[in-house]
Parts: sequence; structure tokens; C-alpha cells
Amino acid sequence: MKRTRIQIVATQYASASTLFGFLDVLTSVGNAWEAFVGGEEPQPRFDVSLVSQSTTPFRSASGNLVEPDYALDQAPLADIVIVPGMNIPWQERVSSGEQPVFEWLGKQSTKGVRITSACTGALYLAEANLLDGIEATTHWGYVDLFRHHFPKVRIRVDKSLCFSHPLGAS
Repeated sequence: MKRTRIQIVATQYASASTLFGFLDVLTSVGNAWEAFVGGEEPQPRFDVSLVSQSTTPFRSASGNLVEPDYALDQAPLADIVIVPGMNIPWQERVSSGEQPVFEWLGKQSTKGVRITSACTGALYLAEANLLDGIEATTHWGYVDLFRHHFPKVRIRVDKSLCFSHPLGAS
């Protein structure tokens, strides 16, 4: 069985709860139930890794140690990229030091990689111009920031999930 390759974007702004929460949940698929309850041989469904500007370990915004598996320019092509929630001041855009991440996200999009975000991770997608003209959601505290800096994004905080393309569509 071919495993789906998922990459989680790890930055200095990453909220440890979503970064490690995604990592934990996704790596357990095909492992936890099979090994602990079913008595079956584990069959991981996902190949999950952390990608960052470099592989140098750093502390997340929450203070937890993050050890990226790949630098952006060395990461193999993913099927799915996830941008976790970020701890970013509600009145500020993401630092220009994150420009390589925005550019990488844009390149992944042109390669057909499905890109998604959780909560304030949508700021990275907006900075990469991946949300222009489509519905997106984020934490309600960031609505004014989106409306001011990203007016092309159809921000919908009344929704928990927004889809730019239905699954299976390109």
C-alpha cells in the first residue's frame, strides 16, 4: 500500500499543540489501533514529516523543541502540506523572514500538492497568495487583519472548514 506523503510546515511561529497534534494523530493512523487493539501488523497510512527553512532544531512559539525532518529545498514532493496554527500577533502580518516558506508553498501549489491550514496557519496561505478569490476561515481575532491586508480573500469565520476545490478536483 502506497502511503500518502504529508508534510507539516514547522516555523518559529508554530503553535506546538497543532504542530505536534497533527504529527501525532497522522502518524498513528494504521499504527495505533492495529498494534494496541486489533493485534494486527501495523500498516502506516501516512508518511509524515516536518519541513522548515532548515533542519536546524529550534523552539516553537510555544517553547517546544522542533526538529525538522527536511529543509524546504530538500523535501520530497508531498501529496498534502499542512500549515498548523501559528502564534502571531493579531494586528501584524507574518514576518518577511518567512518569505521562503511563502514561496515554497506557492511552488507546491503549482505542482499539484493539496495545501491546507489550521486556524491562523491561513495567514501563511494568504501571504503565499493561495487564498485570493476563494473562501477561507481563520480565528475570529484575525478578521480585520485579513480584510485590511488580504482583501481578495473571502474570509468566512462563520465556517469551521472551507474548501477551495472539492476532493478529487484539481
